[in-house]
Amino acid sequence: MSYGGRSWQERQRRARKVNMMNKVTWFTLFAIVAVVVLGSGGLYLTTKHTETCTVASKERTTHVSDGTSTQQKLVYTNDCGTFTVDDAWYQGKFNSADTYGMLKDGKTYTLTVMGWRNGFFSWFPNILSAQEVG
Repeated sequence: MSYGGRSWQERQRRARKVNMMNKVTWFTLFAIVAVVVLGSGGLYLTTKHTETCTVASKERTTHVSDGTSTQQKLVYTNDCGTFTVDDAWYQGKFNSADTYGMLKDGKTYTLTVMGWRNGFFSWFPNILSAQEVG
């Protein structure tokens, strides 16, 4: 018996081929996304560096969304831009509150930072440690 000029076996074979192509397409897309995500995470880890900066001011903000609150500890400097002070599990750093508390306005510090500024996502470099200069 013929269905639209093709046999039932031909239609089944074609359907299996299209299904396989869809699986390959989805797998390829997943692989590309995984490489981009993991690659950018690896790239982030290579941004660790030090800067000598004078603290202008600090600010702690709280955002509440769907009953969940998140805090952001921001440090504004006169000469290096804005930083955040967050825990960094991938660096074994869990003392962000202490680091934030020891930074004083008007003092100069050698900061070990990681990350980059991204205005679209409101990302700031993260201060991993700070040593007062002088």
